[in-house]
Amino acid sequence: MIRTFTWAARLPWVYRQTLGILLILAVAFTLAMGCYALYAVVTGAFPAEHRPIPMYEVLSFVLAIAAIGIAAFGWGVYRILSASIEATVQKGTERSLWLARVKQTVDTGWLYWHLYQMSNGKPIPTRRFYLLQAIQETKQAFEWIHNHLDENERPVENMLVVVRNNWAYYIYEYDLAISKVGPADKAVALECVAYLEQRVSIFPDLSDEISDTIIKVAARFRTTTS
Repeated sequence: MIRTFTWAARLPWVYRQTLGILLILAVAFTLAMGCYALYAVVTGAFPAEHRPIPMYEVLSFVLAIAAIGIAAFGWGVYRILSASIEATVQKGTERSLWLARVKQTVDTGWLYWHLYQMSNGKPIPTRRFYLLQAIQETKQAFEWIHNHLDENERPVENMLVVVRNNWAYYIYEYDLAISKVGPADKAVALECVAYLEQRVSIFPDLSDEISDTIIKVAARFRTTTS
């Protein structure tokens, strides 16, 4: 499952950005000190008798350091905000792309399902191909959700309900009309049904399809042990 964003996960990044700002300030301070030392040598501010430095020179030096520090700090803040905004935008874009991929794959599986329905009366190998493709596409959509999206988000959860519903029903149909499925496929179908039973009331617009899947899959696989 994709990990949700936490500040703890961003601490190494914040540390690097803060360190970068501190290094910039250190370099700016060193340059300012060097420039002032050069100025002092050229103008004689450091004679052998160590005469007192005029107050206006001290003030100019302090203002110069402050200006450099403010500029460096501002640049650092801009860098942090820019990187943060860029990361947020990138995360949102990637999420949208994965949601689109999942939907497209689910729709492809649904298309194969309809080709399977239209192939009624054709040889079993042809029907098997269409139904296996529907199962494979739906399985791929499930894996993408599991690996790249946050299942706790409402749109993702809605998509996952559709995926699990279709996957369980395709397995049921394969066992019913093509050939008996193995224990692993039965376990997948029953796991999908258990998930759907907990969410049938949360998605009322899908309740009819979900209920139909639950009834058929449970009746076929929960009563068998092989």
